[in-house]
Formats: sequence, structure tokens, C-alpha cells
Amino acid sequence: ILAPTRAIRNQWIQRFCELFLQSDTGQWEAHVGNCELIVTQTIAGRQLILKARVKSLAAQLDEKVLQVSKWR
Repeated sequence: ILAPTRAIRNQWIQRFCELFLQSDTGQWEAHVGNCELIVTQTIAGRQLILKARVKSLAAQLDEKVLQVSKWR
């Protein structure tokens, strides 16, 4: 978010976070899975986001297992 001062930018970021958290996250969790809002402006925070992205990618690469039950 581009803003003239850091304080105004931080205020806008806080407002967007509050709006996101107030919205219905039930649908988000139903379609995407567990979620957590991460707002960062530091290297450590960016590393946390990168770690989450790598974990998400690894989960997509897992093979889906199809289980079939047969009566004999």
C-alpha cells in the first residue's frame, strides 16, 4: 500500500486486516484450509511467509490416495 507517511500506511494495513478478519472466513477455510493472517514488514516475517508457501507447495505435490472398499 502506497501512502505519504509510514503511519498512514500502517493504519491502512491495520484496517485491511480488521476487515479481512471480520469477513466470513468459514468459506475460506472450507475451500482452502486452515488460515492465519500474517502482516509483515521485516525479514523474519517474510521468511515466515516463504516457509508457509513452501509447505503449501509440498502439500500440492503429494499424491492423492484413492481408497476403494470391496465386499467379497
